[in-house]
This record gives sequence, structure tokens and C-alpha cells, in this order.
Amino acid sequence: MTKEIILKQAKAWGFTCEVDSYGKSLILPHNRQERWKLRIVDEEKWVLIVENVPQLFCSTFEVLQFLERHRTPPPVMYDGTSHH
Repeated sequence: MTKEIILKQAKAWGFTCEVDSYGKSLILPHNRQERWKLRIVDEEKWVLIVENVPQLFCSTFEVLQFLERHRTPPPVMYDGTSHH
């Protein structure tokens, strides 16, 4: 999965995509009060940064999972139980 696919999906989910002063792609949260960002390291690896402190490396698959959990509105989860 390429950087372009990740960025395209992030934009489709409403995330802000920017390029930092080093020319590296960034994905930023919808809500600027959330203090995380994802920064590309290379074609297959990203780093999650929280409050400007690098936390962990993520594969492209993990980045998509993270973004899906943080998109607005969150995905509807159907658990199969009735709530009537």
C-alpha cells in the first residue's frame, strides 16, 4: 500500500494532510485539540507523534486502522444485539 493510497483515504475521511518543513507527509486530526499526528518515514512506515513526541512506528495497514477509529463521525459498529 503506497503513501498516496493512505493520503487519499485520509482525505476521504476528512483528515487534514500536509507536508512538513522536511518535505514529509503528515496526517492531522479533525479536532486540533487532539494532539496527535502521523508522519511518513518511508513508503511503508509511519510514526505516530503525540504532543510532538514520537510514540511508535506504524505500518500502512496500522495507519489505516488508526485513522478508521479516529474518523468523524466514527464508524457505526453493529454488534448484533437488539436495543429496543
